[in-house]
Amino acid sequence: MQKQALQVRELVRRPVLAYAAKLMLAHLIGGVVVFLLVLEVLPLPTGVTPLRLDRANAVVFFVFMPFAAVMLLGGGLVAGRPILAWTARGGPPTPRERRATLRQPMRQLTVQVATWAVGLVVFLATNLQGGTQLITLVTVTITMGATTACAIAYVMGERELRGLVALAAASDPDATWRTSGIKARVMVIWLLSTAMPVFGVVLLAFPEAAGLNDRQTGPIGSAVFVLGILAIAVGGVGMLYVVRSIADPVRQVSDAMREVENGSTNARVSVYDGSEIGKLQAGFNRMVAGLAERELVRDLLSKHVGEDVARHAVEQGTALGGEIDDVAVLFTDIIGSTGLATVHRPEDVVGMLNEFFRVAVDVVDRNGGFINKFEGDAALAIFGTPQHLDDPAGAALRAARELRTEIMRLGIADAGIGVSSGPVVAGYVGASNRYEYTVIGDPVNEAARLTDLAKKRPGRVLASQRTIDAAGPSEQAHWRLRERVLLRGRGARTRLATPRRSSYPPELVGLQVR
Repeated sequence: MQKQALQVRELVRRPVLAYAAKLMLAHLIGGVVVFLLVLEVLPLPTGVTPLRLDRANAVVFFVFMPFAAVMLLGGGLVAGRPILAWTARGGPPTPRERRATLRQPMRQLTVQVATWAVGLVVFLATNLQGGTQLITLVTVTITMGATTACAIAYVMGERELRGLVALAAASDPDATWRTSGIKARVMVIWLLSTAMPVFGVVLLAFPEAAGLNDRQTGPIGSAVFVLGILAIAVGGVGMLYVVRSIADPVRQVSDAMREVENGSTNARVSVYDGSEIGKLQAGFNRMVAGLAERELVRDLLSKHVGEDVARHAVEQGTALGGEIDDVAVLFTDIIGSTGLATVHRPEDVVGMLNEFFRVAVDVVDRNGGFINKFEGDAALAIFGTPQHLDDPAGAALRAARELRTEIMRLGIADAGIGVSSGPVVAGYVGASNRYEYTVIGDPVNEAARLTDLAKKRPGRVLASQRTIDAAGPSEQAHWRLRERVLLRGRGARTRLATPRRSSYPPELVGLQVR
């Protein structure tokens, strides 16, 4: 909690101070520009005493500026009181504090508009003796200055407070809020940099265009020049902030997308905008969250059914049924697992099974097969489907020898291993809403019977002659044909084969009886 409170304070301190300083500077410059425009630049109606000779206006200006500063700061403190309470307390904000944080630029704008409205009333009251024309001139000029200063301060405020806004928004990601959109922001800058100055020029030129030159005191060229300079300056500053308000989050999303392209599904961007930009940020986060979820599902699917089966399901679909393939089958079953469960704790038995199956999976994967299913203390491995192998029988036989070697090294359990090969039907079996990829055929039954017999043989590994015949010469050299036996449930005898003693590492040969 203390760490989060410090994080909030750090996010508040610098942005708020920078925001306050820029806000005061923007309004100070706006007030000075308005005063100088009326005082020195704008042509006054005939018969009106110039403001530079009117001490009342100067006195009012220099007295009102400190009052305006106090009004801006005091109103800002009142508007930001929920934020200050959140900062002092730390932790997540309350709903009221979160709403206040998200709406702070707009709340502050209200204070700014109110301050300029008071200033307008004060200066209109000071210049009532100038008549309707002077009052109109002062009103239009102050309105132009107020609009410019308030809009620039609002755009700056959204930028400076985005870190705090992002923290508040993250406290309730499902909540929605709205701020000015991209179109509105661009239109505001157009209003400030083009429409307002041009309106001022039109206002100045109107008397001459209407044949009212006798009401003007001198040319309007200097006024047009100053308004043009203001249009360029204000337009440049305003457009810079608008461009940054668009470019910064787009760059942030672009950098995060690069992380996703490099394989990271943890990339996220801060949501600190209620416009279309905020929708882009939130949409990116939802997209990456969806990718992460799908990646998790794919990873879990690969671990449940094997990576090859998962890839086959994605690429080929999962229609029920199957096709005939020539494959090799390896079946392994732990010896005496029932007795182990009676003398060991269940968690110890599970740990032993997991270690045994870890070795089995590694060996099968290394030789191009996949574990089709775990059946208690037994496992069925398939070679040749769905991933094609040039020599599935050779791969299964090699895996059987390597698995026996690893079992002897492991030393925690013993197991029988049977290997068979031949045509099977490989495909999805089950119901339309629950199915599994499996193989059905005589090789599966034969491998299971060979495993039962192997558990009673010292070597623990048996294969059928047809599997040896189907393997490549290099793997055949590691096997020796044995006697013919009648396996349980079969009508014809099966000739057995066992690994040669030389196929095992020398340090393990002593453990291999035959």
